[in-house]
Amino acid sequence: MVSHLRGLTNCRQGDIERRRRRLLRRSRDHLGPVQWEHLTDHCERVSEMAHHIGQVMKLPRKDLEITRIAGLLHDIGKCMIPETLLAKPAGLSADEWRLMERHEEYGVLIARRLGLDRDATSCIRHHHRRFDAAPTRAGSRRVDAPNEEPIPIGASILCAADALVTIAQRTALLSCQVGGQQPQRAACAARPAISPRCGWGRVWL
Repeated sequence: MVSHLRGLTNCRQGDIERRRRRLLRRSRDHLGPVQWEHLTDHCERVSEMAHHIGQVMKLPRKDLEITRIAGLLHDIGKCMIPETLLAKPAGLSADEWRLMERHEEYGVLIARRLGLDRDATSCIRHHHRRFDAAPTRAGSRRVDAPNEEPIPIGASILCAADALVTIAQRTALLSCQVGGQQPQRAACAARPAISPRCGWGRVWL
């Protein structure tokens, strides 16, 4: 998959959505079913939900479009996360969480090569940023710190939309049984988060 992504510059024709579709077509044979679901159906649902939230908040048209496009690509970095890890039904170890969390970094790199601007890639980079100071499972901290760029409103909206979409799908997931364990797509262990805009909630990777 890594060698396949080196040719991303060849995808920079047409608008962003067309580039995304072209990349997905080219990558289909290199992706597992859970990776594919995250990059397609999940991203599309989150993008749509984020756009609706932005409309309710009466965001300017430019910010609405940035948030919508960032939503379509917010999990694109999961193409670099092993399928076995994304599909793992049990909880993740600290090392596995550290690898999982890198999907944001990978996503920014891929999105840049697809031609997304700084505003959109910043939303992708921070779509799991936390507003509380609680450590994550991997022991890192997702908090604002001096010298860090502020969390854009689009990233906060994506965070909420991601959680809402996951919650909406959770009933179907919990109705399935895999070897006596509840499936957790993409190791969707809940993480508490707090936002001055959104209040208490839970975030899934």
